[in-house]
Amino acid sequence: MTEQTTHESGRVLDPQRALAFLAQASAVLARSLDYERTLAEVAQLAVPEFSDWCAVDVVQPDGSLRQISSGHPDPRLEKLLMELRRRYREEKGRTEGAMSVIATGRAELRPDVKDAPRIQIPREEEDLYDELAPRSYMIVPLTARGRTIGALTFLSTIEGRHYGEADLDFAQHLARRFGLAVDNARLYQEAQNARDRLSFMARASELLSASLELDETLQQVAMLAVSSLADWCAIELRDDDGTLRNAAIAHVDPERVRMAAALRERYPIDEDDPSGVPNVIRTGRSELYPEIADELLVRGARDEEHLLLLRSVGLKSVLIVPLTARGRTLGAITLVSAESGRQYGVEDLRFAEELAHRAAVAVDNSRLYSREHNAAVTLQQSLLPRQLPEVPGVEFAARYLPATSELDVGGDWYDAIQLSDGSVGVAIGDVVGHGVEAAAVMGQFRNALRAYVLDGRGPDAAVERLNRLTRTFDQNDMATLVYVVLDTATGGFRFVRAGHPPPLIRDIQGNVEQLNGQGALPVGVAPNVRYPATSMKLEPGSTLLLYTDGLVERRGEPLEDGIAKLERVLADAPEPLEELCDHVLSALAAEDERDDDIALLAVRPIELQAERFHTTLRADPTELSRLRRLLMRWLRLTQATAQEIYDITIAAGEACANAIEHAYGARTARFDVEGAVKDGFLCLSVRDYGSWRAPRGEHRGRGLQLIEALMEDVEIVRGDRGTEVRMRRRLSALEGP
Repeated sequence: MTEQTTHESGRVLDPQRALAFLAQASAVLARSLDYERTLAEVAQLAVPEFSDWCAVDVVQPDGSLRQISSGHPDPRLEKLLMELRRRYREEKGRTEGAMSVIATGRAELRPDVKDAPRIQIPREEEDLYDELAPRSYMIVPLTARGRTIGALTFLSTIEGRHYGEADLDFAQHLARRFGLAVDNARLYQEAQNARDRLSFMARASELLSASLELDETLQQVAMLAVSSLADWCAIELRDDDGTLRNAAIAHVDPERVRMAAALRERYPIDEDDPSGVPNVIRTGRSELYPEIADELLVRGARDEEHLLLLRSVGLKSVLIVPLTARGRTLGAITLVSAESGRQYGVEDLRFAEELAHRAAVAVDNSRLYSREHNAAVTLQQSLLPRQLPEVPGVEFAARYLPATSELDVGGDWYDAIQLSDGSVGVAIGDVVGHGVEAAAVMGQFRNALRAYVLDGRGPDAAVERLNRLTRTFDQNDMATLVYVVLDTATGGFRFVRAGHPPPLIRDIQGNVEQLNGQGALPVGVAPNVRYPATSMKLEPGSTLLLYTDGLVERRGEPLEDGIAKLERVLADAPEPLEELCDHVLSALAAEDERDDDIALLAVRPIELQAERFHTTLRADPTELSRLRRLLMRWLRLTQATAQEIYDITIAAGEACANAIEHAYGARTARFDVEGAVKDGFLCLSVRDYGSWRAPRGEHRGRGLQLIEALMEDVEIVRGDRGTEVRMRRRLSALEGP
């Protein structure tokens, strides 16, 4: 339509045109549930039929306003309009304008702006204002479900078109329709965002707990962030020597990543910068830049070329959050919106801070691990099994403590081998000597024994073959060992003891027995030594404990006394296998100075049942991946679907991560995970034995929200002896007809 003047009836639109306009508006608003698109279409809809410029202001969850305008054909006048609105709000606050309409829910009509008090306009902008030529405006509240959710502003700049009461009534009717459409779109978007963020945080938590390879893990997290949160993600870390380095940078376009890396190399971060990453790391406080104005780029640029490069990135909005763990800021995560045009708000800031906290805990744990494990432990881990096998019907627990008086790894070792006939072989040994040479020989012993037993040799033949091999070594190397082959179906086992301290068995009543068997010389001492095997039975629930002499041998004391003390300690140890090992070590290896390495291997036959699950884990993030494997194996027995297995595993991982972080801090500890199937429900509990600490920092607790979203019932029970998280989820396969 070309007619732009007020209708003779005193209305901008006559009733017939108004009805046609309403029909068009309804059709447009029904097409999409995209929040941003709906806002934009609302703003565009009224131009030029009903106004010459329109703006939609919607109240965000954090109280701020999200504004989208119809735009003005002349960019100069659009910029002036936005600046006038900003000044007007600074001057009037909630007394007039959109802020007042939102606060009171009452519309505001100005038939002629000449009658309105004019805000101060700089002289250089007066010509632009005259060119804009505002004539009349009205502001009506956007209402939905009994709430005022924003405001709709209509501005006329056409000579002779002045709004009246009839137009105000029509605008209010429009606003009610617009308000419901905007609110529906926002609710849909918020629900979608909540689902996406829960999924994102679950995946991020999985990545952060899966590995102690810090930079690789952080790079994966950065890549995850650019898949849903940002166009750019960068992670800076302050190393132990105080230097600041980029640990990860990500963008969907690898070429853009290379460009950013070159930009950082040419213009490195100024650690004295009063804002940005250096300030966030110094103060531990986040920085939010909802909109990156060109003036901000100008202030931050080092030179003209730097400014051009910054402009080429197309920055729209930026979040910088600190990586803080245990009261120390370890670095910062920067999230950047560029080509997507996304504008960050307070809710985004809170979510980013939660991600940063989880990443910071992973960074801190990795550094603690690195400090506490010297080169000796690193070498030991390369020679000992990375993990014990998962054997149905058998539970394992193992410990290794290097000698504190030696900088190098000793020759203690243990192993567990699942054999082709379904039985399992377990071994423990001690190579004479200390240091790298002893560790290298230990690796030879362990690998040779594995080769012999995997070749199908029984315990006696395997050790005899190992002894003959040892005699061919360049040096006179020798070792003590115990090797056991356990039939997992019957509990029967055969073992060989070659100069090693006797294994111990604790039955389910707590009685402890030495297994001396038919002892023989250590391997490597003499040729043609026979190593006869002894047969025994291990009942379900009984524990077989293998150990090295560092656990029981003390200077000036007979070895028999040390073994007798171990028997008493084992008799009083708690039932869970992991706690049992910790109890033994705390009682017999608590000295700050250990003259010898200690290896410990506990074996217990169990009967796997679909109705019950139980495992005990160390309060260490590296245990979360082991929990997932064990839990998924049991859940398959319960007839849970793939989706149910995924949801339950994620929920359990969150509960365990909370136990690790909150219940114990940095000290060594354990927690239990128990499960059962009752009346069609999968019941799971995570119990720690520490003193629960309240979450530190703002905007925490999203882990519990994730658990509640994935499980049907969640209960947290806290007491003097620890905390238990109880969860339930109905299994679809067990539902009645």
